[in-house]
Amino acid sequence: MRLAHHLVRPQSGIYYFRQRVPVELQPVLGVRFVQHSLRTRDCHTAKVYSYTLSLRYAQAFAALRGAVLPKPPPPSIDDILKSDRAGGTRRFEMDLDPGSLRPTRIKIDGTKQDNRAAIEALRLLAQTALPSVPASTPAPVVVPVPAAPPAAPKPAGLSLAEAIRLYTESEAPNLNPNTWSQRQRAFDSLKATLGGATAVSAIVREQAGDWAHGLITRVPSDDGKPMTKRTAANVVSHAAQL
Repeated sequence: MRLAHHLVRPQSGIYYFRQRVPVELQPVLGVRFVQHSLRTRDCHTAKVYSYTLSLRYAQAFAALRGAVLPKPPPPSIDDILKSDRAGGTRRFEMDLDPGSLRPTRIKIDGTKQDNRAAIEALRLLAQTALPSVPASTPAPVVVPVPAAPPAAPKPAGLSLAEAIRLYTESEAPNLNPNTWSQRQRAFDSLKATLGGATAVSAIVREQAGDWAHGLITRVPSDDGKPMTKRTAANVVSHAAQL
């Protein structure tokens, strides 16, 4: 059986959570990996623990990056000139508007790297104060170029409620009634927490992790008892089929 990401199981049968520390943070923390015993031999329970731990470590690593690895400042004009004299810069051919001296077209070689470099050059140029054109300069003849129509906003995508409906139509007839009943309850719980109108593409791992963690921590209003870890793991397993 293939183990979930971040899970290891030695011969003892007890699951361990193991995650590699990002390379840039290894000198700060002094370790290459973090590892913890999950104190369980149950695979489903170990997965729930693993999801929660991986979320917490992702948040901790992100906070450490911001604290100990600040973004480098932009290069100075002297640095750019030195790089240019050493042949370390790329020259772009641009057409400029004679009135504002702002670029109207830039020539690239068609590669993604050159495209990104050209966009960065335009961004830096837009932040630079350009000299104004003397008033005596004759006005050029400008051929107007039709503006491109505004891009249509991208649709939010399939909603969670719609995804559940489509899954129900295609999968429910092929499942055992008891299995489908459990799966439907898992879907209802997920929809009640995240909202049926939420786009599936907008649901992130942290939201799913919070929902899974809430299954064993929130007290329901019907029987007054939260789920056991084993039951919660089964609910998460059913929801994962969506």
